[in-house]
Amino acid sequence: MYYQFDSRLSMPAILFDDDRIVVAGKEYDYAQLNDIEITKAPFISTYGIMELRMDGKTVPVPFAKADLSRLRIAVQETKHIISSLKQSKEVSESPEGRRGPGQEPADTDPVKMDPYEEMKKLKELLDLDIITQDEFARKKKELLGL
Repeated sequence: MYYQFDSRLSMPAILFDDDRIVVAGKEYDYAQLNDIEITKAPFISTYGIMELRMDGKTVPVPFAKADLSRLRIAVQETKHIISSLKQSKEVSESPEGRRGPGQEPADTDPVKMDPYEEMKKLKELLDLDIITQDEFARKKKELLGL
């Protein structure tokens, strides 16, 4: 994503980049932001206010009303990025998300595999001498619920 709003009417330039917003030389990483919103865009005014919210702090950013429609698009895309970052952070902080290197979750596919398809794969492993006949038989019983 890349949007640039040039400085107008003594308002700072605003740059929406792939991973941050730059306003008046200050950078705000999307990972830092809790929310972004256009809070004031008075009909008769020549400017509006966009707010960057992070950890109990709000940074008001004035913008030229002529940029309002493009700014709305940039804000919506940024909200989506912030939401995605929050979700990935929650997953990584959850007990399921904390795994050691090389450790995979027990069931990564939410849709269970057909037991017969799984048995075909097991048979291939057996034929290649990757698993033993006992391991194949045990897993077969487990898959068939016997």
